[in-house]
Parts: sequence; structure tokens; C-alpha cells
Amino acid sequence: MLPYYSGVDFHCLRLDDGGKWSQKHGQTAVINTDVDGKEIEDPRIANIKPYKFVTFMKIFTNIIDGPLHP
Repeated sequence: MLPYYSGVDFHCLRLDDGGKWSQKHGQTAVINTDVDGKEIEDPRIANIKPYKFVTFMKIFTNIIDGPLHP
């Protein structure tokens, strides 16, 4: 099982180029497999214990980057 840090932990998954997913647990390095060592093709059914899948989110880069002109 992957380590996690009580009180300061976070977890996220990201859709990578090529259609597979990678994940990041707290302060650990990014990996592209689930707990069972399988590539993550669908985060809804991947083994990401001790976490559970909650939702998909989309980030719009034009909002994050801000307007082109002040």
C-alpha cells in the first residue's frame, strides 16, 4: 500500500497524453499505476486505496492564466 500522511495528505489523478491516468499521493512522486501496479485506464474503477474516486473536474486554462491584457 502506498504511504499517506495524516493531516497533510492530498491525492489527485490527471489524464495524460495517450489517454491513461497518473496519480499523486501527498508528498510522494507521481506514478502512472494503481495500488495493484496496473496502468490506470479508468480512475472510477482503479484501485487507489486508501482513497476513493469522487468526481471528474475540468480546468480551463484561460481562467487560470488570466486575461491576455490587464
